[in-house]
Amino acid sequence: MTEKSVLISPIYKSKNIMRAVSQVKVDKLILIADEKDESEDVEEAIKDVKDSLEDVVEVEVKRASPYDMPAIAGKVGKVIKDEYPNKISINITPGRKTQGFAVAFAGYSNQDKVEDIFYLKEEGGKLLIPLLEFSMPENQRLVLKRISQGSDTVDEVVANVDISKAMVYNHIRDLKENGYLREDEDGLKITESGELMASLAG
Repeated sequence: MTEKSVLISPIYKSKNIMRAVSQVKVDKLILIADEKDESEDVEEAIKDVKDSLEDVVEVEVKRASPYDMPAIAGKVGKVIKDEYPNKISINITPGRKTQGFAVAFAGYSNQDKVEDIFYLKEEGGKLLIPLLEFSMPENQRLVLKRISQGSDTVDEVVANVDISKAMVYNHIRDLKENGYLREDEDGLKITESGELMASLAG
């Protein structure tokens, strides 16, 4: 199988997508879009891109609410894993800031599979974004995932993961120290940062 060049990009208007495709080699374009019919501008931009590129570039659309960063990051993380070992680039120029942040976060969390993350400058040219590391041990992600799914006590988490109770306590302590969890009288609660990390758990 021949390696493809895959570009992942949020979309709002078609202009920035067309600029990106003209500056980087693209065999497959994966657009991260609002939920269907949520925005007429986005639907029109998708149609424009497909009409202009579909004969030369494979175009695929993934949808999520533009303000649901964990859902966007989770979808993009899955796309990255599914497309690897293809050459994957991420364009954060178009779309809403929340979309760009979530797409970049998914790239950071899978940086061993991503070639580059970039922003297209209005003045022309491509600005490469440093690949920051947002790593977390897989068992910590599993603990976060279980808590995001409703487990709010250590015993409930232990019952749903193949990790010893002592290690779950250690993971919860570390997750609280890093701002991914908090605890109140109702039990363990996941923070917004924790939701982002949990969205990338297997």
